[in-house]
Amino acid sequence: MATQPTQTGIFTLPYTDEVLRNFSGSTVNATDARENLNALMTALILQSVIIIVVFGNALVLAALASYRSWTSADILLFSLSLADFLDSALAVELITVVRYFLGQQMAKPMCDAFVTLVYTFRMASSFTVTCIAVERSLLLKFPLRHHTLVTPARIKKFVAAIWLFSIFSAFLPLIGAGNSGFKNGVCFSQLYDLGKAYAIYIETYGAIMFLTVFASYFTIKVSGIKFIRRQTLMRGHGGARSQSSVYSCRGSVHSPGKTSGVRSVRKLAVMMGIVVIIYYISWLPFLLNNLFCLIIDQQPSPKIVLLTTLFSFLHALANPLLYGWMSQRYRRGYIFVFKMVLSACGGHRPDRRTLGMSCRFSTGPNLTRQPSATDITVYNSRPSLQLVDHHPATTNGEKEDHSLNNNVVPSEPGKNKEKGDIPRNNNEEPCSHGNQEATTVEVENNVGVNNASLVSAEVIQLLDALLNRIEMKTNAQVEFAEL
Repeated sequence: MATQPTQTGIFTLPYTDEVLRNFSGSTVNATDARENLNALMTALILQSVIIIVVFGNALVLAALASYRSWTSADILLFSLSLADFLDSALAVELITVVRYFLGQQMAKPMCDAFVTLVYTFRMASSFTVTCIAVERSLLLKFPLRHHTLVTPARIKKFVAAIWLFSIFSAFLPLIGAGNSGFKNGVCFSQLYDLGKAYAIYIETYGAIMFLTVFASYFTIKVSGIKFIRRQTLMRGHGGARSQSSVYSCRGSVHSPGKTSGVRSVRKLAVMMGIVVIIYYISWLPFLLNNLFCLIIDQQPSPKIVLLTTLFSFLHALANPLLYGWMSQRYRRGYIFVFKMVLSACGGHRPDRRTLGMSCRFSTGPNLTRQPSATDITVYNSRPSLQLVDHHPATTNGEKEDHSLNNNVVPSEPGKNKEKGDIPRNNNEEPCSHGNQEATTVEVENNVGVNNASLVSAEVIQLLDALLNRIEMKTNAQVEFAEL
């Protein structure tokens, strides 16, 4: 095709096929570059969220593993944290690496495995949150029968049933109750893409879970208000207790509405309120988006799908922080895990018995045990052994000072004592100045080698002291709650 110049004022613009091809090629390249950048940003965001979720739930699992005996709430929290941990570490990590980092599409077997894993873990997670809400509501509704109705053995069986039900529900699209999410070489995981029958099944399941969680929270709120009212009325009657405040045996003041039971009920109501709000924010957008797509019979928007996926991570991010903030038991477990990590780096190894020890039954780090009469009698009856020093624990520097003092030769009478005692060496002479210089040079040569280890040891000691401070504060809060 010949050049067709176009007159525009004093300029001549020759448009040829080559110029048009170059222009269209540059447009396509710019579009591809923008899509690659968006995919990379999405991958980085998802990977950051995955790392935080995996770390938080791994901390919860490690804290639970530090306790030898588990309660019913511990078993439910273990199921919840395990589901969130596996969902992020396996399912979401798989789609992030393959689709966003590598920029490839999944094959059909990998796509079916991904969809099965996603719905298994997320159904187990949502079902476990519902069970936690029901268990807490039974605790307030039937406080005297709760320990017989809800036992760890029954909860273990119920958690096993939850996981079996979740696995069965996730396999339904592969056995005829729906269809595979793999279509035209692309893997889809939304309910709209898995068939109308399966979408209706999951939507019904989600609605039942939402209503159950809301009913449980309503029961907790109403039962908590009744319990606080009863406690207030009981505190208001009984002669001297009708005053505005009641003094405990330790001299602390308790108003009628601030007993340990009332504080526990209020804390439980606040915690379950936060759990319910986070639960709804996490799963309601996903269910509403798929329900809307089913009604209008239209493919879900990729941007909305990504947004609902990020919302679904909210409960997995918040649960470790929430339970560590509201429960001293899990907070102690977190501190114990951190101390175990520091002990592997050279810090002090914690004692497992401190997990269940209250502040009132333990002494502070600066308190020392005074020798009893029995100890003194035993020590005095064994003259061949040295008397054990019952002074407070000394540092390494003080121990070295004591060892040096033991090697000092006392001055003979009649000699000048103003110069002090002279330490004894092999030649019965003081150390020469040349030896002191050699020792100084040797120390200076070793400073650079040991500097890094000294800094790391100081950091470990600082972190260990910080954890001890947090643990003492937690124990003090527990003691205050028991008053």
